[in-house]
Formats: sequence, C-alpha cells, structure tokens
Amino acid sequence: MNILNKNNRHASEPYLILEICNGNEKAYEELYFEYYYQLCRFAESITKCSELARDIVQEVFLNIWVKRKSWEVKHSLKAYLYQAVRNQALNMVEQQGARHGLSVRLKEEFDMQSKATAEEGDDPASKLPGLINQIWELVEEMPDQRKMVFVLHRKHGLSYLEISEVMGIARKTVENHMGKVFQELREKLDTRVYL
Repeated sequence: MNILNKNNRHASEPYLILEICNGNEKAYEELYFEYYYQLCRFAESITKCSELARDIVQEVFLNIWVKRKSWEVKHSLKAYLYQAVRNQALNMVEQQGARHGLSVRLKEEFDMQSKATAEEGDDPASKLPGLINQIWELVEEMPDQRKMVFVLHRKHGLSYLEISEVMGIARKTVENHMGKVFQELREKLDTRVYL
C-alpha cells in the first residue's frame, strides 16, 4: 500500500489521515517511514542530541497512534508533524534544563534554533563546497527565528503557510523573515567577495 502520492501529496493526505484514524496500521507505517528521518534531523537541530531527537519523534508518532480516533489535522500533515515535534522538543529541552539546573532562558535559546550539523554525513550542505557552505555559515549567525524560518523552508521543504503553522506566526512574518535572510545574505556575501 502506498497512500502518499509523491506527485500530489496534498490530495492523498486526507485519505491517509482517515485510514490512520480508522486504525489502519499500514497507513500509519507509511506515515512513519515517510517522515521519521527528516523529523529526527529537525528535532536534533533543536535538542543537539540525536538520541533525544529520536525519542521525541517516536513519542510524537506514538501519541498519534494512541489518540488516532480523535486525531485531527486542520491543514497540512507535514506542518502538523513538524509543529508536534517542535513542541515536544522544546518541552524536552525545558525538562532537561530544569533537571540539570540550567536557567529558564535555555528554552528560549532553543525555541527557534536550528543549527545545521556539519558533522552529520548526510547533510547536503556539508558536501557542497564554496558558496553554499558560506550561506549556511551566515544563516547560523542570524537571529533564531529568522534562521528557523530559513531552515524549515530550504532544508525541510515547508511552504510559507506550513512554516507559519509550525512556528505560530503569520504568513506575512514568514515572508518578511525570508526577505531579511536574502537581504542579509546578499550584503554579507558581497562583503566577503570584495574582502
């Protein structure tokens, strides 16, 4: 069974959701294997711990299955999953911080952070030389919310509307952040070229 049609994902999402709500284990497995690895990378960008990231994603998927009869996705399935992982990761970071006596500010620092892991072998940016690596280095220096918008759009392929759902901000704010990212990249890349 392959419910998620790669060419027209949005058309097949409601059917997949309905099948999971009705207890279809194959549909649930399809959802899990379609999104698991990209959600783990996203969670790791927040927690900085691959093991914790895997636990977070598994917890999100477990909650979906346990609550499947009342599970509701209002808009985009992808946005729903990213938002659920983000919320779970931030809660986990907050709990870890409390356990280790870290300041409450830790959650805020991780809230919008999405550091690209250079040591991760499957990170496409780490394999590409020159300009792309410079771009990601510059993105790392940007404010957390702006950086998160860029990472969700460029690395995870979320639309502006999906990003607004995941981050709980207006679509126009997402557009503004992307505009600022590109403006800052142009300015800083021009400076680097002429130095």
